[in-house]
Amino acid sequence: MLRPFVLALSATSVLAQSQQTQQLPFNSPQTNPTASKTLVQLEFASTDHAQLVFDKLQEEGHDIWARKSTQITLPLEESFLTSSALSLELAQQPTSIKPLSSIEDLLAEPTVATDYSRQYSHSLLQNITHPDSSIRRAALLGDEIHQSFHPYDEGLVPILQALADEFPTYAQLVSVGNSSEGRPVWGLKITNSSHPHPHKKGDDSGEEDEDGDEDEEEEVILKKGKGKAKKGKGKKKKGKKGKKEGYKKKLGFVVSGTQHSREWIAGSTTLFAAQRLLLSTLEEETPLESRLINVFEFLFVPVVNVDGYVYTWENDRLWRKNRQDVGEGCFGVDLNRQWGYKFSPGNRPNPCSDAYPGTKPFEAPELQGLVSYMQNKTNNVVGFVDLHSFGQMLMFPWSYSCKQTTSDDEDLFEAAVGAAKALRSVHGRSFEVGSVCQVSLTSPGESLDWTYGVAKITWSFAFELRGGVYGFLLPPSQILPSGEETLEALYSLADFVGKKEIGKKFRLTSS
Repeated sequence: MLRPFVLALSATSVLAQSQQTQQLPFNSPQTNPTASKTLVQLEFASTDHAQLVFDKLQEEGHDIWARKSTQITLPLEESFLTSSALSLELAQQPTSIKPLSSIEDLLAEPTVATDYSRQYSHSLLQNITHPDSSIRRAALLGDEIHQSFHPYDEGLVPILQALADEFPTYAQLVSVGNSSEGRPVWGLKITNSSHPHPHKKGDDSGEEDEDGDEDEEEEVILKKGKGKAKKGKGKKKKGKKGKKEGYKKKLGFVVSGTQHSREWIAGSTTLFAAQRLLLSTLEEETPLESRLINVFEFLFVPVVNVDGYVYTWENDRLWRKNRQDVGEGCFGVDLNRQWGYKFSPGNRPNPCSDAYPGTKPFEAPELQGLVSYMQNKTNNVVGFVDLHSFGQMLMFPWSYSCKQTTSDDEDLFEAAVGAAKALRSVHGRSFEVGSVCQVSLTSPGESLDWTYGVAKITWSFAFELRGGVYGFLLPPSQILPSGEETLEALYSLADFVGKKEIGKKFRLTSS
């Protein structure tokens, strides 16, 4: 049994000792029909062929794990692992069939089993709630929290609360709605609350404008509640009058993860980004991070699909949807088919399908709170990143069709390419860049289409994180590298967005 309290930074050794004497039972693979299958990657001759197969598989209720322009990855019975058998089933001839891994073998891996992360998280929680501040801070501010995945109420939420308590000037735990089973959807809001109006007194850096002239506009700041104006530094440019405060509101930027409950790496990567951004406030030489945390108000929501996530810990590790009752003995809607732009229930909706979109948009309570937050003008949301797994892609709208492009395609592509380059510089991983329909096939009702098309959040992006032969069953050892590379991409995107939204005068680079 675990001791009541353990020394900070020793959770791994305690867990190893515990596993020698006690191993909590993991759900038998026989209870999950997917567990006995092989994860297979199918390659097709063209995007059109892949799209036809993708649509057919979805209509028939197959569990698709990943998709790219000419690839589909899914679990298959051994009897289908031949070209002739698949051709009969799919009505299209795959150009290659590549078995990746046995799902049963992946589930049997000790560190992949839910027990490992549950016990580690329990040990860690005792550290971050320890009365000794040195133990508490060492566990919370180091890499310990990224050595395992975390259950929701008994791990992830207490960690978010501990970060908010540790950084009261910068972090606040907020609820962005409730699930169909009544659980709060928690997020961590991060900004420099002592710096509410960045640069309202002007930029005295002496930086030149695009035309080579110094900015000579007089800065006038109205004191709250008074009619007099206080002049700032600089020469007055003829014809310019009135106040200038830089901008009245911070820029809202939402980073969400785990719309699909089995994509644990998305939630852990979101947590990593939030923690590392807060850690940057403890360092002196972090000019980029300092500008970001002053200019932006970030909202990190590690798990949107909280009920489904809890279900993956307690019942079925590979559950995808939420857990609301949809009738006919079926449960759950696919949250990332539920968004209200070009929503479609499909030709033959099967409520038991893993990709069941529901009968109308935003039936899922989990999305209603997040949508309300982004539509609230007070939050001034200008950026949105939706983290998923897997496939190593960095995408922007549209998802519903390739027949249309956005009016911001050039800027979105430039931002995404820069982010992919920043990501690749960390561990050498290459991410494909493009609109969702270009690199990941088409599907209606996705988050990016709604945030861009309805909420008018120009800077809307989605990541498909690393997965490879593990698929959704990444071992905890992949959390740190996934977090490190994704964080650099997020910084790059925020930097790009800041420059576009605020202008050169408020550049976010460290130069």
